[in-house]
Amino acid sequence: DQYPSLKWGGLDPSTQFAVPSPGPPVTPVNRAPYVRRGIDDLDMDPGELARVSLVGVFGDEAPGRLRHSAESSNPSAASARAVGGVVLVEGLAPGLATVTVTAEDEGGLSARTSFSASVGRVLSFAEAEASAPEGGMLRLRLRLSRTSEASAAFAWRAVADGDPLTADADAGDLAALSGSGAVAAGETEALIEVAVSDDGEIEPAREFLRVELLPPAAGADWAPGVASMRAVVQEGVCDRSAEVRDALRGSRECWAPSVGDLAGRGYLDLRGRGLAALRERDLLGLSGLRVLHLHGNRLAELPEGLFAGLGSLERLRLDGNRLAALPAGLFEGLGRLSSLDLSGNRLSGLPSELLSGAPSLSRLDLSGNRVESLPAGFFKGLAGLDELSLLDNPGAPFTLTMELARTDAEPWAPGPAAVAARVREGAPFALSADLAVRGSAELSTETARIGAGETSSASIMVALTAGGAARLSPAGAPEAPAGLCGDVQDGRRPCFQGVRTAAGPGLLLFKRPPRVVRAVPGLEAESLGGAASLDLAEFFKADGGEELAWAAESSDASLASARVEGGVLRVLPNGEGLEGFVTVTVTATDADGLSAEASFEVEVLPESRPFSRGWRLLWLTGASAPASDASGELPPGAEPQ
Repeated sequence: DQYPSLKWGGLDPSTQFAVPSPGPPVTPVNRAPYVRRGIDDLDMDPGELARVSLVGVFGDEAPGRLRHSAESSNPSAASARAVGGVVLVEGLAPGLATVTVTAEDEGGLSARTSFSASVGRVLSFAEAEASAPEGGMLRLRLRLSRTSEASAAFAWRAVADGDPLTADADAGDLAALSGSGAVAAGETEALIEVAVSDDGEIEPAREFLRVELLPPAAGADWAPGVASMRAVVQEGVCDRSAEVRDALRGSRECWAPSVGDLAGRGYLDLRGRGLAALRERDLLGLSGLRVLHLHGNRLAELPEGLFAGLGSLERLRLDGNRLAALPAGLFEGLGRLSSLDLSGNRLSGLPSELLSGAPSLSRLDLSGNRVESLPAGFFKGLAGLDELSLLDNPGAPFTLTMELARTDAEPWAPGPAAVAARVREGAPFALSADLAVRGSAELSTETARIGAGETSSASIMVALTAGGAARLSPAGAPEAPAGLCGDVQDGRRPCFQGVRTAAGPGLLLFKRPPRVVRAVPGLEAESLGGAASLDLAEFFKADGGEELAWAAESSDASLASARVEGGVLRVLPNGEGLEGFVTVTVTATDADGLSAEASFEVEVLPESRPFSRGWRLLWLTGASAPASDASGELPPGAEPQ
């Protein structure tokens, strides 16, 4: 009282505390009944009634009475029903039934257990599964529920397992797909033995089939019980190439590796084992493989499906072999492959689709091969390439040329024009170049950009601001990345080796090239005659009357030569009396390098023929020329014949 402001524990002693009121009562959690013990199987005679007590079979934590029910899987052999705490089972005919007993509490939760009821003589497989390796023997045990003074004859057959999660064995895996046997009088067991064939095929490490008992013959004193079982052929890795087989089996028998063993392997080292060849399915089942070393062998070729199913593969080394060519689809499906080493082989031609199945490549080494040129689209889709080496190839350094092309129409069509920058091989790294334009034109962008893994840029729009033509060109070669890469062995080096960039020629827009407007008339000549002349201005035209440069070439100068002087074509025979045909090709080129070309055949005759003296010039097609319009030009769309 002397210290009214004193606080105990930070609280005023006079403070009143509220006591929380009790909440609603908590309802206990209802837990499902459970099975305390199993129920023994029954062996019955037809007409026999068995009483099975359920005392102590089920337990339940919550108080209350459990409701029981029973069901038979084979009502024609045995019926079953629950009455209170007892299951009544009645044998009706020879056979096997599974009786399922369910206990349900007041909340609807339940537990169940089951037992079998064998009525009369029942023949069943003793195990659910049997296995054997190739060259081994499948042993399938049969068990008869009762002995008899008479033998029990049976027949069996093997069928496909039908499980979509496992591989099916086929007819080539077993020596027999059907057979028969008998349980001897006074005995309860018999054995089916089936030889497992070695077909030499590379198949999944485990293959499955089912063996079934056929229905007994009329008058037989037994009924089928468990009438099927699974048989397993242990293929393992026995049929694979010896080097692959030994690497995969380790110290175990070759049939021992299972499907799980192969799928769980992440690393396989086959380097320097003298491998000269591989079979297409040598790597079957290695779905979890991340690293594969095949370098330093003598491989001259690889089967197309060798890497099928290796969707987890990240690193692959094939360097130091003798590979001269690769199938186009070799790397299909390798979506996680990031590093591929093909250096030190004998590769010359590369398929354009070779790398399309490996879009995640970040490192590619093709150095030390015999490649002279890269195919169109080779780098298409490789958007994440960080390291590339093409050194020590005949074509190195390979030039990646940025070229411009009109994409919406012919270059001379009216504008505006859609133009794209392209790299034939595709861009292994991002490429960009400023654009230069000559003429009165505006561009939608001043820079052409091609993304890594792309072959073309986005459209660049070009519009004339005044009449005439426009020439568009890269201002210079695109720059290659200047970054350095390296490792412990070779230190730091450029990340992209053996490639260089270049700018292609300019693109002339909105100017029509020279064209052929009339077909050449037919003529013929003697070998010993003089030169024939033809004024080319009648057959070629350039807009605005622009002066053209001419060139002419004969396919056989020893028979007749061709040249153009002042726009006049002169064809001169050799004067030796020879006869035959030559093809003369005339090219007209304007000041901007645009050109038109026409080819025709000239027949040279050895001597004069009545009514046919002179030269005859024929278009290569041999068809008649289309009629020209009043201006002397061919109608739109017509081609000179």
